[in-house]
Amino acid sequence: MGQGDDLSGPDHTDTVPGSLSQAASMGPSSSWSTPQLDAAVVPLARVQKLEAQMATLLHHIQPWMQKSIAESEARVERRMEDMMDRKVKAVNNQLDAF
Repeated sequence: MGQGDDLSGPDHTDTVPGSLSQAASMGPSSSWSTPQLDAAVVPLARVQKLEAQMATLLHHIQPWMQKSIAESEARVERRMEDMMDRKVKAVNNQLDAF
């Protein structure tokens, strides 16, 4: 984390549920009871800050990921070409032997 990344306390009173179970328990009740879980409530400002940090991380990682994918595709393509060359040579050898 960078400078000023204080995750110790809430910045706002707006909150979002800490889990899907807690979000579901806030909805209308049904005929069967959903157990109450003591899930943590995460301040909305903290969630937004983490989303911004994730976006920044993705921004920095994305070029590396694209380069890695391109290199992997090139390796697969070279392997396929080598395999086809070996098969063509094998067929040509069999035809020459015939």
